[in-house]
Amino acid sequence: MLKRMASVYYLALISGYNLKEDIIKWADETIENSNSVISDELIELSLSASKSKEDVAKKLLAIFEGYTFDNPQRIIYGFCLKDLRDNALTYDDVASILYLITTQNFVSIPEEELNKIMHLSDGFYLATECIYGNVQDVEREIFEFLQGYKEEMEK
Repeated sequence: MLKRMASVYYLALISGYNLKEDIIKWADETIENSNSVISDELIELSLSASKSKEDVAKKLLAIFEGYTFDNPQRIIYGFCLKDLRDNALTYDDVASILYLITTQNFVSIPEEELNKIMHLSDGFYLATECIYGNVQDVEREIFEFLQGYKEEMEK
């Protein structure tokens, strides 16, 4: 479970969904609530408040190195949906997060999903710049796309 969560938090950090401080808080809480031996990597992550975002990302990578978890991006999609509903994120935030997820080498995104994200990201940009399309239509498409993943964050 730790490796799975580390891979999700890594993606959340590098996509801009979470801040470095959120990651360190998760590490601290994981240590506090653990009933087993704590890995050195998790302790190092917990002590990374003064480190850069890139250093924190490297420490997360060290935790889940060699572990393959299918589709961690789908958990982020579920969180984005929740945050849109709660007005904690804007559609602009979500479009940026979706795009940044597609740029990560460790994430294996099925071609259909990748094409949909690129369509939404490009469509949102074009609509907000008044070049082509309607912002509300693209926002509706983004919301519908994310709804397909609302159960993923609960796994």
